[in-house]
Amino acid sequence: MKRQSAPRWLVGLCCVLSAVSVVLALVLGNVILTRRQAASVTPPASQAPTPHSAPVQPDPEPDSPPPAEGESKPAFHTIGSALLYCIQNDQLEYDVTHTISVENATVIDLTGTQITSLPQLTAALDEQTWAFTADLILDDQGRATAVCLTDRVLRPKIGISWESDDQDLTSYKKDILRNGGTPVELPQITDEASAVEALSQVDGVWLTGGGDVDPALYGEEIDGSYHIDPVRDTSDYHLAQQAIRLDVPLLAICRGEQVLNVALGGGLIQDINDYLEENDLSSPSETGVYHKNSDMPYHDIHQIDPDSKWLSDIVGGTTLTNAATYHHQAIDPDRIAPGLTAVAWTDDGIIEAVEYQANRFALGVQFHPERDALGDTTEVDVDQDICNQFFRSLITVAAEN
Repeated sequence: MKRQSAPRWLVGLCCVLSAVSVVLALVLGNVILTRRQAASVTPPASQAPTPHSAPVQPDPEPDSPPPAEGESKPAFHTIGSALLYCIQNDQLEYDVTHTISVENATVIDLTGTQITSLPQLTAALDEQTWAFTADLILDDQGRATAVCLTDRVLRPKIGISWESDDQDLTSYKKDILRNGGTPVELPQITDEASAVEALSQVDGVWLTGGGDVDPALYGEEIDGSYHIDPVRDTSDYHLAQQAIRLDVPLLAICRGEQVLNVALGGGLIQDINDYLEENDLSSPSETGVYHKNSDMPYHDIHQIDPDSKWLSDIVGGTTLTNAATYHHQAIDPDRIAPGLTAVAWTDDGIIEAVEYQANRFALGVQFHPERDALGDTTEVDVDQDICNQFFRSLITVAAEN
């Protein structure tokens, strides 16, 4: 994989020098900038962002309290390792849902690509061949004074699992594009060989949501399952199985997580409400957790394993607020497939995430981070940065291929 990046010390130095020159030109030398104002903050090594990490805000100096409400931010506020998407009408779109004015910004190239102007940067982003990251230096009005290109990575190809011949994957493709990947619609998979062939054309896979999995695939009769599609079951089953065998980075969402468990030898709860009642477990009215209720399309996840390989890092802790949900089936806790590790649960005990930790990246989640990745779809305030971190994590690992 082609990759060009600059040392962080050089990034900080060049960005600082650029920002200083811009401000000095604006104020005609009437402002003397202190070292603390001009410093570009680099996170410690243990927290250093990946090429596709969420924005990193510099911590204030010990003797520099944060501005009070209503006050402007200090000069040279820095957004570190921002993932750039496009420039339209002097507005730079970055980190999927964020925008900033770059009308008077200077472009500093530290990647060796000789992109030193906004028109050149606009053209490079429009090509969508490379994913660029940059440190953004902001003035006290929140406008970018400098865009310091720090890294570029060839966009990895992310295969989106086949759903049907008349599928519309437009929103899924946007999720992949804005997070630094190139979306690829995978064909219908009919057997192991076609799965291997499809996977050879991509660097990572997104196994998407959908209807119920045929209970026959995990040795049961139908008892609460519906909307079964044997053709799609076959396609997803082989795709998941071979992605794990070949160690292709994999993100499996909702049905995708369930298929992953079944493909590796596990089983499912065919209907959650029946399961809770039959096992004398807390009902939705007691826990406030509704897994499939159009009037309550979100729930919180209060139990995330801090030792999980990926999930706790993605969400930034051991809880997740406002996880989008719409499912009536789940992984059977008594039939977790060999190799999978459960790493998240709702208060009623339903498994919300699993990891195949032997691979480079193989994460299955029962909820839907894609629902609000491009913006809130309901009146519920959802954290878009966390939603997109699921896709960015997949793409970051896939880019290493």
